[in-house]
Amino acid sequence: MIILTQFLRNTGARLGVSTLWVLSFLPYKALMALGSFLGSILYYLASKRRKIAAINIALCLSDLSPESRERILKEHFSAMGKAILELSICWFWNEERVKPLVNISGLENLHSALKKEKGVILLSAHFTTLEIGGRLIAFEQKVDAVYRKHKSTFLENFVKSKRAKYTKQTIVKTNIREMLKRLKKNNIVWYAPDQNFTRKNYVLSTFFNQPAPSNPGTARLAKMTGASVVPFVQYRRKDGTGYDLEILPELENFPSGNDLEDVNRINRVFENLVLKQPSHYYWLHKRFKNLPAEFDDVYKNI
Repeated sequence: MIILTQFLRNTGARLGVSTLWVLSFLPYKALMALGSFLGSILYYLASKRRKIAAINIALCLSDLSPESRERILKEHFSAMGKAILELSICWFWNEERVKPLVNISGLENLHSALKKEKGVILLSAHFTTLEIGGRLIAFEQKVDAVYRKHKSTFLENFVKSKRAKYTKQTIVKTNIREMLKRLKKNNIVWYAPDQNFTRKNYVLSTFFNQPAPSNPGTARLAKMTGASVVPFVQYRRKDGTGYDLEILPELENFPSGNDLEDVNRINRVFENLVLKQPSHYYWLHKRFKNLPAEFDDVYKNI
């Protein structure tokens, strides 16, 4: 049964990769238009994920009108469709095609942090532009990318081989020892700790005033290595001409030594980044699950 499951996963992955290769010959604007169309289809087909995203948006952006939240929800699915087709850019476009799409600001913040020779944690959140952000920042600085392993062995090996072309190294998110090793060698570890985290030593923080089990790993990595923590975000331009990458100043007096205080601070950074372009954030994830018994399960009716 395991062999059959893996065969089906690999077959589906091969078909998906082949489709992306064919689509990679399209010009950028046509690819993004097709991605937006794909997202509009997913909006209706992925009903469970649509409900999860709607709940998250309602909780986190409660000050907006229902009409505004519905607009963001639809725009989010459009962004997800674009994110899927952006994989063809990440994996199959050459540098000449990709480079005109990107503008990077705040590089001085990254260079200043590297001069301390303690390593840099490039702090990111799960935006729909996350994958292409790694491809684009490589024009100025290659990083070590922390990632979650794919269930398909074919996709795992394929994606790893492609990422090797625009990252220094890929690190499975559970391999803390390798992250420490790379930071101590003054490398840049690209780390996105914003999703639900209920493993050992989690911290119950808040995200947009909602109780949210959170990962204290950023502060602990910084404490063990002395690494600077530098926030990083990527946005699609609204005019459809490419991407703006922003590297913010490093967090000062971080870590504080208090896990809850440090996680709260990071979550406030993420909130500010989300509010700049809320449809780009990855709302499909159950961010508020696995809460202690005294809290309601906001996803119980899904």
